[in-house]
Amino acid sequence: NAKIKASSYLTENEICYDVSNLSPKKNLPWVPDFHDNGKNAYLIIYNCEVNEFFISSGYVDKNRPDLYYKNSRPKKIIITIQNTKKEKEYFLEDTSEPQKIILSEKPGAVGTIKITFPEVYEGTKYKDLCINFLAKKVMIEDATLYDVIKNINE
Repeated sequence: NAKIKASSYLTENEICYDVSNLSPKKNLPWVPDFHDNGKNAYLIIYNCEVNEFFISSGYVDKNRPDLYYKNSRPKKIIITIQNTKKEKEYFLEDTSEPQKIILSEKPGAVGTIKITFPEVYEGTKYKDLCINFLAKKVMIEDATLYDVIKNINE
């Protein structure tokens, strides 16, 4: 089972923006406690059991759509597969829609990966980088998301 560790997370007004929020079932994002738009914040996923996953960027709240642009979103990510030290850059669109990240053309587990966030789309008001969720599969047809990376934050 995959487990996730973050470089840091923000706690604000007793609200914790930690890695447990990376589940599509949560209504809060993961937010690193970096005051420079989260640049170079990172996530480490141990025992990554898949060769691809989906990332949804930003602070996504159907009751507060303004929070998406007010906060920073990842523009470029660097993923390092730890056992091979192989690095690959990915450029993300500025959208909350899930974007597929292919780690390997070979099906199956890739081991431990590190995701670094060196470039962002800057927020119009806040300097907080927000990641809405990470998931193994996404079903967009009915606007629901499932099969989350299991046991986040254990």
